[in-house]
Amino acid sequence: MTTRGEAQADETLNDLQADLEERFSLMSDLRDRLKEFDGRMEGAALAQACGLLSSELEPALAGRPRWTQDDIPRLRELKATAHDRLRSLYGRFAGARAAPDWQSPSFMHARRSQAGLQEGRIRGTVNDYKRDHHMDAAAYERAFVKAYVDGSALVPVTAYATVSGMAALSTVVMALMMRGTLACGPILVGRRSYFENRTLLKGLFPGRIVEADEMDAVGVVARAKAIQPHAVFLDTLCNAPDLPLPDLKTLVPGLCRALPKDACLVLDNSALGPACQPLRVFPVLGHAKLLVLESLNKYHEHGFDRVTGGIVWGPIGSTRRLWSARMHGGTVLPDASVHALPRPDRPRLLKRLARIERNALILARALEDAPSSARTVVYPGLPSYPGRAWTNGLPFCGGNLTVTFRDLGSTVKLARRFLSRAIAGAKQEGLDLTAGTSFGFDVTRVYLTALHAVEGTPPFLRISAGTETRQEIEALARVFNDAF
Repeated sequence: MTTRGEAQADETLNDLQADLEERFSLMSDLRDRLKEFDGRMEGAALAQACGLLSSELEPALAGRPRWTQDDIPRLRELKATAHDRLRSLYGRFAGARAAPDWQSPSFMHARRSQAGLQEGRIRGTVNDYKRDHHMDAAAYERAFVKAYVDGSALVPVTAYATVSGMAALSTVVMALMMRGTLACGPILVGRRSYFENRTLLKGLFPGRIVEADEMDAVGVVARAKAIQPHAVFLDTLCNAPDLPLPDLKTLVPGLCRALPKDACLVLDNSALGPACQPLRVFPVLGHAKLLVLESLNKYHEHGFDRVTGGIVWGPIGSTRRLWSARMHGGTVLPDASVHALPRPDRPRLLKRLARIERNALILARALEDAPSSARTVVYPGLPSYPGRAWTNGLPFCGGNLTVTFRDLGSTVKLARRFLSRAIAGAKQEGLDLTAGTSFGFDVTRVYLTALHAVEGTPPFLRISAGTETRQEIEALARVFNDAF
């Protein structure tokens, strides 16, 4: 009979196989992109570095049938070092690939071209100024839509890459202003939307923001029907203490019926990524518009955290003036940043999200099962979650869980004490753990979030699960309970 420890070891070996396969896939993509150098010295040096990494990954994966528990420490180390080397290689590739190119490339020349690797593809007054737009971003946008947007084969979808997730939001706001959508009237905003988004909207449109509880889909639709806003801003999963995950299957169609003609629904999908597909529930033949934005700095970088980036996409008819807004606002994603991003690959990314979700659920269950009257654990995948009626069965419930304390006045002090004790405990157990912002990393992160928020979001403790193996995440759960 298999013991619990043996079952964990078997699952850990399967985890490590998936991790090394992910790294091999990322390395193979990079080797393929090196063909763009066409024999240049920089490409040869990077190809050699990729070859060295391949010479370690391939034999390790080939030996999978012979792996035993004794191999786990060695494989864990290879997982970590391969990721660090890939992160460096992607950064080096981005710099080397962008180095020959120009931000203002020439389209004609007498003797020496100033178009770099894009010589012969530059057209005067068309694509000769990269602050406006450029071919590298356009190629990534097409690949993003093809890989990550369901329904794009039936309904034409266009995407626009921006310099950050917040730049994606500001570009949307500029586009809506340029086409008159936000000229007057109320703007409906989710009460627990990302506090930076609410700060921007309230600053730009003082006195016009109406907030609604995104967890009450019927109430939001009724509110929209009553005030007739020309724009609605919601998060598909909120970065707030209670982690609201709205019922989009009810909310999106209901809003589209309630909103006036040409009103726009704007969804921030940063916390769910391609696991959430708004176009599946959006009535494309209706009169409302849909724009979806997300940060590329989270899940899409596979934990590299090399560059900031964002993207906005929507079905044809919804994206009017986005191109102009990005151009005049100067928010296009730079060419070097595009090169630093892994190629869009849906199967690879969804496997990563599944691991992150599993780990988040293990941590949340462990913390909830250690009862305490002093704290509350929130995760949308838990049976105790208030919206479980619609989160049950979702392909992804996010990678973050939160811990709130009964004594809200002591949140900052208690959270900081927990951070210090958790880091010390992980170190003692030989585990990786980091304290820092953002999410989507290989290593779990702990963070005191919204400490300086000015829009009503109180500080809270966020735990962002990583891609640890089963053994590691179970051990980390024990460390967290000990720290609490």
